Amino acid sequence: MMEAHQISDQVTVMVRPDWMRMFVVGNVSIISTSEGLVLFDAGNGPKVANQVIQEIQKKTNLPVKYIIISHGHIDHTGGLETYRNIWPNLEIIGHHTLYPYMKRDVKRVKSFARDRHKRWLKRDSFMNDVRSLYKDSPQIIRYFGQYYIDDVKELAEEYEKTNVILPTITFSDSLDIRLGNRQLRVFKAGNANTPSDILLYLPDEKILFTGDVMTRPVPYGFTSYGKEWLEVLEKLKSLDIEWLVPGHGEPLKGNEYLHKFSDLFSLVIQQMKDGIKDGKSAKEIRSSISLGDIRNFFTQGDAVANFRLDTWFLDPFVSRNYKTLIDE
Repeated sequence: MMEAHQISDQVTVMVRPDWMRMFVVGNVSIISTSEGLVLFDAGNGPKVANQVIQEIQKKTNLPVKYIIISHGHIDHTGGLETYRNIWPNLEIIGHHTLYPYMKRDVKRVKSFARDRHKRWLKRDSFMNDVRSLYKDSPQIIRYFGQYYIDDVKELAEEYEKTNVILPTITFSDSLDIRLGNRQLRVFKAGNANTPSDILLYLPDEKILFTGDVMTRPVPYGFTSYGKEWLEVLEKLKSLDIEWLVPGHGEPLKGNEYLHKFSDLFSLVIQQMKDGIKDGKSAKEIRSSISLGDIRNFFTQGDAVANFRLDTWFLDPFVSRNYKTLIDE
């Protein structure tokens, strides 16, 4: 169930409360204007989309005019068809690289979900392996049992219903939208989480919607563009931000999280560069990375958050970006 977070009179952010639950579900933001609504991202499939539609229809009869897609991962695009069935004239906005990326990602995630569904069918054996592997971490065992096992079947079935929907408006660098009483600035700041990343800024209210360029409580490093991502974060510091809406997790006031996010990337990349200079392998670098106090800022000492900071960010980030840093 998605929860509604009202951050201004005309902006509501729909968030799944347990941000690290498997599979993850991206935030959906609802932006109201005098002439219709704009959504930032679409959720992962029909179930979430229908919850967002119910929230909209509780408040207004105005149609959704635009859906802006932050990037091509299925947990942000999977609900598109459901919205279009309700509002067939809506425009779908994305970067010009969005459609080919979406097409690959839907195929990848459906395959991944089928694999996890097979694991769900053998869940007793799987949980025995989890208990053995994480015998000293009861929180992680509970996490796998409560969410991974409980959610996999439902979400695997949800993803099977997902079709790739073409964007109707694409751009390369930036796009300004004027709808009713509101100005929206959509822009690409560079490759970060994917090559299709775009962001939305509302200058009147100073609200930044980041997609998965920023996520809570931890970043996702699976498809990361390490050094470029850091450059994107540095660019975003020039914006006047009163509210920051990440791709996952509750919205935040101010820009502290942006600075901490940038600090984390800077620290990891510098330690990777130092390790490469010393001739270390990717595996050796990964085992030597130390985050110090900044780890606790993101995880608050929570065992599952620490586990996911390692497995969703550090492990894939180092593996993916090692060769790129060597080639510099």
